[in-house]
Amino acid sequence: SLFGTFLACLQHELVVMEYDPRSQAMDMLKALCLLSTIITLLVTYRLYILSELFERLVAHLTQLMTLDEHIPLYHPLSNSDFWMEVLIILPVCPPFFTAEIGIINWDNFVLYRIETV
Repeated sequence: SLFGTFLACLQHELVVMEYDPRSQAMDMLKALCLLSTIITLLVTYRLYILSELFERLVAHLTQLMTLDEHIPLYHPLSNSDFWMEVLIILPVCPPFFTAEIGIINWDNFVLYRIETV
């Protein structure tokens, strides 16, 4: 979501300004970002259920098929597009976790923090 993206950018800027990634404020931002991610996943799940219901409604109105309003809760889980969206939405830095990854790039040592990636 846009709110989660804003929170992630705020985390990044705080780390760049040498703010401690293990601080309570940073963990609060990470928790809000995680909550935003969970809400976005739930809204996406609901969207796929409503999309299936809409397709059934269109078939009912245009082809006079019987309208079955019951959509199993596992229905979106069988859709590969749903899983692609989940893979795009899901990566988030959880609260109380920080990590660093160092690599050598053209004789330069580059250090990445998980909050800035």
